[in-house]
Amino acid sequence: MLLCLSDILSFLASEHPKKIDSPDLWTVFVNSLPSGFFTFISAALAAFLAYRFAVKHSKILHNTTIKGDRLRREIDALEKIWGLLIYIAPNENEKSIIRWRNIPNNEKAYFFHYGNLCWYVKAEVSQVIYREYSGLYMPEKIKEPFFSLKNILMEIYIRYENDESINEDSLIPVENPEFVKVINARYQYLNMKIKDELEQRYKRLTY
Repeated sequence: MLLCLSDILSFLASEHPKKIDSPDLWTVFVNSLPSGFFTFISAALAAFLAYRFAVKHSKILHNTTIKGDRLRREIDALEKIWGLLIYIAPNENEKSIIRWRNIPNNEKAYFFHYGNLCWYVKAEVSQVIYREYSGLYMPEKIKEPFFSLKNILMEIYIRYENDESINEDSLIPVENPEFVKVINARYQYLNMKIKDELEQRYKRLTY
């Protein structure tokens, strides 16, 4: 027992302290501290920058998605509004509100198609503008002339609404031929403006 204790004390007093106090060991240890600290800081900075980049990229992607969705909604709304112009287009079609018939001296007599007029003011406009939310995306430069025209046609509808002699197939004579010019001018303006608004959004969505 005494021998073992003596050997241990001898080791602690001689060999172990020499190893701890060895200048080579301390030099390596001390010299390694800056390198290790720099490596730690570099790794932490790299992780932080990677996180910031990921967050920023996610926000950009999110905003781009929102803007793209908004553009698609605007395009869809404008296309539906443009589709309503078929009711006032100058070329006669099955949905035309204004119809005409040739009369002597190469002149034309104009008529309101009551069924199409009724369907436009009571159903089509409400469906597109309100039920399909297209009115939410209607630019101001289109909104005023569009609803002004709609109000004009609504007044005509109301004038004959309670006339029992008129049905959906009735053609009501247009009393003032200048009214047709007003309708055609509104059509030309809305057709041009809606197409212009659509073209702008097509380009923004593409690029």
